[in-house]
Amino acid sequence: MKTQTGPERDPPECTIERGRTAVRPRALRKWMLRAELLAATLAACAQNLAATRRRLAGEETVTAGANQIARLKSPLHEKYPYLNCLTDAASNADEPNKKGRARERRPPDFCRALTHRASPSQAIREFPRPTVFDPFTTQYHFVSMALRLSWEPARPAGETLVATVKTAAYLGLEARTVEVQCQVAPGLPKFSVVGLPDKAVGESRERVQAALSAMGLALPPKRITINLSPADLPKEGSHYDLPIALALLAAMGVVDAEQMNDWLVVGELSLDARIAASPGVLLAGMHAAGLEVGLICPAAQGSEAKWAQGVPVIAAPDLPALLSHLKGANRLPEPQVGAVEEPSHGPDLKQVKGQESAKRALEIAAAGNHNLLMIGPPGAGKSLLASCLPGILPPLSSAEALEISMVHSVSGLLEEGRISRARPFRAPHHSASMAALTGGGLKVKPGEVSLAHLGVLFLDELPEFQRPALDSLRQPLEAGKVDVARANAHVSYPARVQYAMHVG
Repeated sequence: MKTQTGPERDPPECTIERGRTAVRPRALRKWMLRAELLAATLAACAQNLAATRRRLAGEETVTAGANQIARLKSPLHEKYPYLNCLTDAASNADEPNKKGRARERRPPDFCRALTHRASPSQAIREFPRPTVFDPFTTQYHFVSMALRLSWEPARPAGETLVATVKTAAYLGLEARTVEVQCQVAPGLPKFSVVGLPDKAVGESRERVQAALSAMGLALPPKRITINLSPADLPKEGSHYDLPIALALLAAMGVVDAEQMNDWLVVGELSLDARIAASPGVLLAGMHAAGLEVGLICPAAQGSEAKWAQGVPVIAAPDLPALLSHLKGANRLPEPQVGAVEEPSHGPDLKQVKGQESAKRALEIAAAGNHNLLMIGPPGAGKSLLASCLPGILPPLSSAEALEISMVHSVSGLLEEGRISRARPFRAPHHSASMAALTGGGLKVKPGEVSLAHLGVLFLDELPEFQRPALDSLRQPLEAGKVDVARANAHVSYPARVQYAMHVG
């Protein structure tokens, strides 16, 4: 039995000559395995691109991936002709060894990195560099170029780089157009929202990502930037969730970006992709009518949005139903205009027995739109008389009812799109602060004097109110509106009310 004293050598006839360098079959199999791994990498990248950019699925995705591989291999084989010998010798890699066992293939680190959605630069850094120069030392540059070519293909001509969706920002009873711009660019995976968002808007990226995950969609492993333009306008509220999600889907190619230019979008997203109600839909509908575009809103507020005349409304219960409607698969029903509530039967003046002079004063104040100050002992009926005042005021016109409903819509008090023709009656407690009476706060909201617009504001136990709070009512009493000035916002609310005050 012969013992081998030196390294095993391949027969000379098995040596493949290429110029001055000899490539042995064992080295050939090593390079061939790497080339096959590169082909598998190109296939995975091409299928990923086909799924995200071409909006394909199933067998179409596999076909598009194969076509992408063929397109990439042709110019690369022309530049590196020696790859043909690897392709021709591919069948030799699967041959069993002398012991009859198949050779184990262990993919390099960069394949595992790509499987976990790493960036091409990270995969290339983990790929082992060649240490000896031979005809295949250019494989590192070949892999680098192939990965970049397959991962970041050239965009087709005319494709939108930034997807844009319109929404609205509320400043008092004024709505301003806000463009939600989404860009999906190469880079480390990150999802950022810029454009002066508040805490609720900044947290929308978590709700959007969870909603897309509930639909079975994953965010692309790239840098996603959401810009809310104009950037110097404060963005408050949760109604930015739905426009951010649609802008992201348009940038990913799931939704037609040009189609979204014809709609103004408002709505809050739940974690299970349901579209929840948000304040201010009526204002958004009026603003969409001025822009001559349609409105996409939650299904619970479709009847409220239909009060804006001449505006097409899509009221979607959830995000999958909305996407199906936009693609023309399943059409959503047209929402109906909300009901008009007749004035409720509150305290009636005929129920008051006696107090003829007080009732006469109440009638004169209602006819002449005067304020009313009542002084008397406890239990004389002053609060009952004040609550009877809205019942003897003239009914609201359609324009006045819509104006009151806009104030209630901003405050989130409009239920199921119902518009009431009853005069509002507000009776704040004497411990109410100045911001509660006139409006304001960290997030500027209408106060009691604006919620009583075109109605009655009853100040029971007037001397118990804080003096700064009473002084703040002087300007609304004279001008009929409230101007709330803050460092980051300046808004105005209507405040034409009748004051009914009880001294004691």
